[in-house]
Amino acid sequence: MTSTSKKVAIIVSIAFIALIIAFEMYFAFAPKRKVKQVQALVFSDSTFYHKYSDYLEFPELFPQIKDISFVEAQLDVVASDSIWILVNAVEKTISLRLKGVDLRKISVPTMKIDPFFNSLDPVSYRKIFSNPLKIVSDQSTILKDPITIQKAPKDTVEALAQLALPDSIKFDPAFITFNLDYGFRLVFEQMEAESENDKALKKQFEKDLYDEKIRTNLLGIIKKDVKYIPTIVIELPVDEIHAFYRAIPVNGNIVFTF
Repeated sequence: MTSTSKKVAIIVSIAFIALIIAFEMYFAFAPKRKVKQVQALVFSDSTFYHKYSDYLEFPELFPQIKDISFVEAQLDVVASDSIWILVNAVEKTISLRLKGVDLRKISVPTMKIDPFFNSLDPVSYRKIFSNPLKIVSDQSTILKDPITIQKAPKDTVEALAQLALPDSIKFDPAFITFNLDYGFRLVFEQMEAESENDKALKKQFEKDLYDEKIRTNLLGIIKKDVKYIPTIVIELPVDEIHAFYRAIPVNGNIVFTF
């Protein structure tokens, strides 16, 4: 290799490293930019903002505001006859509910929460989480069949009976992505990965999510419109993922509290 070729190679390497560092720095500040975008959206609702703007002057009341938002979101969703999901990041639990009654409730040992969710101001938090978030779309490695609730059960007893029906299928590896309102995302990952097939599928699922994030951000940088996706990742036993996914309606509701 000539000295000129070496210089070119060094320049290219330095440029590539600089590009990676710039990208990582850009992505590191993405949650803050997303917070500002959400704030702009919330504050554009002048009626709501003026009603609750005093919250900004009393940050010590934020825990109470979160509690109030949590109650309001539940009151909103229990008005329907649909099964819904409750993600409680404070208690580290996830529940499948109907009319405010737990059909299933389990502790979550691993819950990865994007920094975005702990960076919201009280007004924005109240606006977003005082209502359930709707599932806009989902991607899954499993089917919702064979148990699909076509109509609302008469009561919680019937709902429990439907969920308790014998499962005639093998528990296939389960990984699910729920795309939600406001561009948020909830991911269910299988806790166990015992077989080589499970491990390969989990690795591919996580790679697909990472590749999508890179593509989205690179495209956003080019277009000067990065679409950051605040994400919550929850690891669950494979049978629980099957139960939750098959029970929650298409475009169902999820209530969060942080």
